Amino acid sequence: MSDGEIATKKRGSKRKGLPKNQPSSQAPRLIDIAKKLGVSVQAVSLVLKGQSGVGQAMSEKILKESQRLGYRRNRFAAKFFSKKTKTIGVVIPRLAESWMGFLIEELHQYIHEIGFDMELFLTNYDSTLEEKVLNDLVGIRVDGIVLVSKYWNMNEIPSTHYLKTMRNESTMIPVVTSYTIEGSGVPAVIQDIYQGMKDAV
Repeated sequence: MSDGEIATKKRGSKRKGLPKNQPSSQAPRLIDIAKKLGVSVQAVSLVLKGQSGVGQAMSEKILKESQRLGYRRNRFAAKFFSKKTKTIGVVIPRLAESWMGFLIEELHQYIHEIGFDMELFLTNYDSTLEEKVLNDLVGIRVDGIVLVSKYWNMNEIPSTHYLKTMRNESTMIPVVTSYTIEGSGVPAVIQDIYQGMKDAV
């Protein structure tokens, strides 16, 4: 027996020792489902997104095959290839205040109702962390930011803060605050205390 035949035999014996259904280290992809069923990747994508355009029989096969393979949608990859991230960044100091917890619950429900994701960040009233979080959100191009800032006045905000630089950005990401930051011109959603008192009376 030659050296080459011995090496082949050794490799073959190792393969025989592997479990028949050993899972691959690579997660199943849309193209794996498409190749298996002989359809386009676009058809598979439409079905898994719950959109129309593919016949019922084939849709059922695609869903069944995706379940068999254990396919899970990679939302980060989908956002990478999309022009929109469909993500709203929410930046608040902390959750201890009851009104902030209520705010997060309402935001979470609405954001998911419109088919978006929510990324929540806590700053603990740390100015450096607030600035970093905003820069990170701008960097990943979220579609909007809800900000509860530690600042109440635009004059107190550092020149490097996103609220100071946003108008110079090539793609300006809209920001909404939970109270009016004096001198900023940033849209704010605030309580109408005067109307609330009238309603209470």
